[in-house]
Amino acid sequence: MEKEGLSRVKVTKYFFSSGKEVVESDSVALEALVSLYLNEKLFRVFSATPLMLRELVAGQLYTTGYINRKEEIQKIKIENNKIYVSLSEALSNKFFSIEKSKFMMEQLGLKPVKGNLKLKVETVARSVDYLNEVCFLFKRTGGVHCALVMEDEEPIVHAEDVSRHNACDKVIGYCFLNRINLKNKMLVFSGRMSLEIVFKACVAKIPVIISVSGPLSGGIELARKMGITLIGFVREGKMNVYTHENRVIF
Repeated sequence: MEKEGLSRVKVTKYFFSSGKEVVESDSVALEALVSLYLNEKLFRVFSATPLMLRELVAGQLYTTGYINRKEEIQKIKIENNKIYVSLSEALSNKFFSIEKSKFMMEQLGLKPVKGNLKLKVETVARSVDYLNEVCFLFKRTGGVHCALVMEDEEPIVHAEDVSRHNACDKVIGYCFLNRINLKNKMLVFSGRMSLEIVFKACVAKIPVIISVSGPLSGGIELARKMGITLIGFVREGKMNVYTHENRVIF
């Protein structure tokens, strides 16, 4: 079960209507502390669902500006939730010089996301339907976020994690490692669309983010500035388009 990201625990269930108590086994999502080492130095420790860790760390490093090309990663080794990443010599000290203000556009030289992507409203609705279909861990536990990259109505990769940031990093990292261009793809997501999530899309040049949840003000402001279409609350037969609605065919 752990290979599926699940663990079993004993739980006491109480039913309000009948007053009954039942003790039984239930599924919970796995959460582990993961240690990331860059060039043999401990970089950070974070919580994650221990699946797709290679894609996760690649996505993290890419979407925070530490690497730009796959060739900058010499090796990724994973041992018992410890991830050892060897970066090229030219980058060996880069992570010491990047400040916490990495969300400033000027620091990474990011430009607005462009492209000719157009989406029918039916495609938006079906993308969320597919997200709901593939969220295995969420359906079993209710305790994770799910992210999905799609082109038109064709899924490319999906991932789940206890962290919404990690779920996005996993799918972006998969595309990064497999050299999949994201300029005409959409990120379909279960969580709120914050500044950090929109920033990841900016780096990966994803033009559209679709979510069953809503945005935050920082996410809207950044998406408006960087040419990204934000579509939220896609459920119950409706949706909200917050920025760059010109990409949606009504």
